[in-house]
Amino acid sequence: MAERARICLLLALWATAVACGEDREESSKSTDVDQRSAVTVRSEDGPVELIASLSPKSARLSDELDFVITVRTEPGVEVEPPVFGESHGDFQVLDFHRPLPREVDGKTERRFEFRLEPMETGTLTVYPVPMMMIDRRGDEEEMRLVETEGLEIEIASVLADAGPSLADAKPDTPPIAPPEPERLWWPWIVTGAAALVLIAGLIVYLVRRPAPPPPEIRRTPRELAYLEIEALIQSNLASKDIKLFYVELTAIVRRFIERTHGVHAPEQTTEEFLAAIAAHPDFLDEERRRLQAFLESADLVKFAAFQPRDEDIESSFERAKAFVGFEEVGST
Repeated sequence: MAERARICLLLALWATAVACGEDREESSKSTDVDQRSAVTVRSEDGPVELIASLSPKSARLSDELDFVITVRTEPGVEVEPPVFGESHGDFQVLDFHRPLPREVDGKTERRFEFRLEPMETGTLTVYPVPMMMIDRRGDEEEMRLVETEGLEIEIASVLADAGPSLADAKPDTPPIAPPEPERLWWPWIVTGAAALVLIAGLIVYLVRRPAPPPPEIRRTPRELAYLEIEALIQSNLASKDIKLFYVELTAIVRRFIERTHGVHAPEQTTEEFLAAIAAHPDFLDEERRRLQAFLESADLVKFAAFQPRDEDIESSFERAKAFVGFEEVGST
């Protein structure tokens, strides 16, 4: 009797090990499939490597998409989580998850995982996502914006290829008699041992699992613009690269307009953007004139190699701050 019990225990442990090995193999295969079915772009900005991934490569309007931003930084460099509203371009933001950081090849890897739902069909674009980089490697702390590359995906209609086809029909087959069940006692022992192992593993997981990260704070468009302007002030970019300063300053205003009025400003030229504003009912004539003067003066610096004076730079900066309500947000 003791020998039989020992044999049963060995069989139970063997069956559990085989099941775990199959689970690991299936998990590895699933990861490979996800990587092959995702649209991925990589970019580097100094000590920061950004990887933006969107899966699957193509989807229907009713599908949900996994948008993952992987950030790898050198020691002494941090990147704050991206701030999303309820929507991002043509996508509805359904959920957000941030796993714990990990070390990969001497760098710190952080992942920001979003669940998106498309709001229309056709070729849609996931716009570049800006994030704040904090570099503490030198004597002075440096802050500036980094952003991912944009991604495109094809969204099909829900009804596409949904109807049944006679080409998929299979011929009738004769019924097959089921085999006679064998009365075996050892599967019950193996099943019971596997259940005990699973229960023990679940208890260990519940006891040792880390506390969930605090929920992300969703900020208003004015608060996001305030944070971006604060970072631009801290970077002192106007004294380093005046052209890049005007690029970042106009980008802040364009993103603010997109978040508040739905105008897809980042992908339009100044002329196209002003035409869209002119047709928008929410903009007053005075606002359109101030915005036109601001963008056209910035284009002179960005594209015509115009060298502005200090008072011109200060005037452009004050216009941008006033347009996004910088003083109002800063005083609250």
